[in-house]
Amino acid sequence: MINLRDDIVFKDPQSRIHEYCEIEICRGYDDKHSIDNNITQEDIDVANELYAMIGVYDKTESRRLLKSSNISSLLSSIPNIDIYAVSDKEWLRLRSKIEKLLLEFLSIKGIGLAKATKVLHLKRPNLIPILDSFVIRFLLDVNISDEEKSTHVKIGLEALNRVREIIIKQRVAFDKLVEQTRDLPIQLTPVRMFDILCWTAEKWDIRGIHNAPYGVPHKSLLTSLELRKDTTLATERAKDRNKYVVFEDLERATGPKVHHADCFYYKRWLSNPSTTTTWLGPYESEEKAWEICKRLSLRSGFRPSKHRCVRQ
Repeated sequence: MINLRDDIVFKDPQSRIHEYCEIEICRGYDDKHSIDNNITQEDIDVANELYAMIGVYDKTESRRLLKSSNISSLLSSIPNIDIYAVSDKEWLRLRSKIEKLLLEFLSIKGIGLAKATKVLHLKRPNLIPILDSFVIRFLLDVNISDEEKSTHVKIGLEALNRVREIIIKQRVAFDKLVEQTRDLPIQLTPVRMFDILCWTAEKWDIRGIHNAPYGVPHKSLLTSLELRKDTTLATERAKDRNKYVVFEDLERATGPKVHHADCFYYKRWLSNPSTTTTWLGPYESEEKAWEICKRLSLRSGFRPSKHRCVRQ
């Protein structure tokens, strides 16, 4: 069993992976890993097999990507290591390198997070999952198309943190999933299976979109028991949605920020509080939270702000 969210539980995840490989794109992409430090036209062509659409509408897009002088050196500093095998200390250093790599990709006109990670998964298949709009929406409840491109790298890093956390917490289940899918003609890495589970949950189960290149999903669709619509949980989330909390960095490296009380970051802090940050509230109104945020800003020297969960 793999639990991706409070409301999404795969009791039989191997069936979902098998069905994905039967009816969605697998051959022509997942069997074309190229673990080196150079982005080639072949990598772009393979990514386009998974609808990366690089150069489809802008014929110069591929050329801009291939001409980047920094991608190769940045890639060379990033090993193809399993994301769950990296210690917390090592992860901070590695994530910084990934951030620089993503910044380089996204500095190229026309290249977004989905295109970047569809290429990068080919180069580092054990480390980097595919982070397209479906996966981002599923993991972070963010519609990335509504966000400024300048925020996409930060969103991608947040998603990577979430991927790592979930896989580490359910390492035994993912190890079991690897063994249960040994019969596939194309072997998938844990991060790839993770993004497939997220992507299909968002597409097939949540949005009810069942068209696929080679068939229609029906074997592994989540039942009402697996796709839990718990009334109590929904009621609590609705209550939290109408309350507000204020983030404070006690080390004063960043400014205070107003969040909804059901924000992923607040929930994560509650489950594992840090000593360098705290959250004030919940408050019954955004106005009250904003007043507290402004007071804290006077102490920190930063401008007060509102998280995108409040701005949406």
